[in-house]
Amino acid sequence: MPDIAIINLNRREHSILTQLWKFFPFESDIQYHYLYPGKEDTELSTIYPYFHPIAFSGKMDEVAETMNQYLLEKKLHHIGFTSLETEAVWARFFNLNTVTIFISQDLYLADISALPSNCPEKLEALSELLKRDIAVLNSETGTFILPENTTIYPDFNSFTRIGSRELLLTKNKDLISAICKANIRHFFVLHLLNDNITINLSLDADNSDFSNLYTNFNLASKWIREGIDSALQERNKGYTPYSIFAHYYDVYMSHVNYGEWIDSIIKWYTQFNSNPKPKILELACGTANASSLLVTKGFEVDACDSSPFMLQVADTKPNKPHLYQAHLIDPIPKKDYDLIFCIFDSINYLLYPEDINTLLHNVYNALAAKGVFIFDISTLMNSMVNFYDCSNYLKVQDAHIIQRSNYNSFSNHQLTHIIIFRKYLHSYELFEEHHTQRVYYTSELIKLCNASKLNLKAIYSPEKHTNLLEKNVEKLDHNFFRLFFVLQKER
Repeated sequence: MPDIAIINLNRREHSILTQLWKFFPFESDIQYHYLYPGKEDTELSTIYPYFHPIAFSGKMDEVAETMNQYLLEKKLHHIGFTSLETEAVWARFFNLNTVTIFISQDLYLADISALPSNCPEKLEALSELLKRDIAVLNSETGTFILPENTTIYPDFNSFTRIGSRELLLTKNKDLISAICKANIRHFFVLHLLNDNITINLSLDADNSDFSNLYTNFNLASKWIREGIDSALQERNKGYTPYSIFAHYYDVYMSHVNYGEWIDSIIKWYTQFNSNPKPKILELACGTANASSLLVTKGFEVDACDSSPFMLQVADTKPNKPHLYQAHLIDPIPKKDYDLIFCIFDSINYLLYPEDINTLLHNVYNALAAKGVFIFDISTLMNSMVNFYDCSNYLKVQDAHIIQRSNYNSFSNHQLTHIIIFRKYLHSYELFEEHHTQRVYYTSELIKLCNASKLNLKAIYSPEKHTNLLEKNVEKLDHNFFRLFFVLQKER
């Protein structure tokens, strides 16, 4: 099983990292080692079976030396640093001539200031490793010996104007600082130490945030499994649903009356279960607004979501439930829940009926006898009226959000394209997320429910107080925007 070691020599960064570890979807085929200074953090040891946090105490030079001994003993070759500061301290302790490589979607930049000026073979090896030709600015042509076939540009603007895919070499720290601050894209940072590539999580970057940290650590796993080229290709694919958008989700959804939703769920639950203090689980909880209200009411609540970004926001709330990361169709680890619910049309994100079958099976296994499962769907009427070829704009905090939606009648898919322009310095960052939901017909879901071990007890709408399961179900898709399904485990 491959390993990766993340080295931290800055105690201030530890609290930031614990937020990442808490909800990060670790790969089951990788062993993770986290080496950090100070006292042992006992909470970290319970995060994941293949996550090994190791604390090192003493003076900083002693800490670095014992960390290095650990790397040698464990034969760990895949190494990452938490920040540029940590890497610089490490390089100073061990007298390493480090090349730092800054990579964005549009730029490859290498800081070679630590290298001797007469080592063109090192630069050629770097070119071969990154599969990029070498480029240099005219102002630096006399500062180091260049490999053959190096392209020389008059200035930096000339280099960027042609959209060059070459690796730009520089020893100019001021140029590097200016580029990193002016480039509104987050950089992926690599180091070349003793002919080995290491990564950097860039915790100390000016534009570092949870999403950037998560992306870089996720790329580290990709790097170990498939190589550095695959990691760099993965970085340019864009953002997954509810990643950047998670930061603005609560403001974007501020029109929702979560209290009414929770009151309805508890009312429907009590119709079929008499336990006044139910043990509750929310699936696809998002930022846990609904679950937090249940905690405030005194209920014991667990909540999970597939998005670490949404969970990170949820974790900041004062009355949060017990949170963990899981996909909607993952097996549910705990058992004997009296109430499991999944709302805000999260079920619509399951694009295949077999996924609904899996979900119902997992819910059945996790419910106690007489336990109740409640989920809602966005209907055909909702897609046709509110999401058919429409666009919405909202100014939220430091960002402008554009939502473009459409309904594909051939695939029954509701497609949503979220575009976020976020203010950064004197420019804007652009982020894009694509969401795809399947619009299920009520008759489809009834068949899926009846094929499970759960009993479908009722279908409700916020507009009606009667059980719609007793009505003509073929009309429900065209008469209601949202429907709630109530199922029960009989024994």
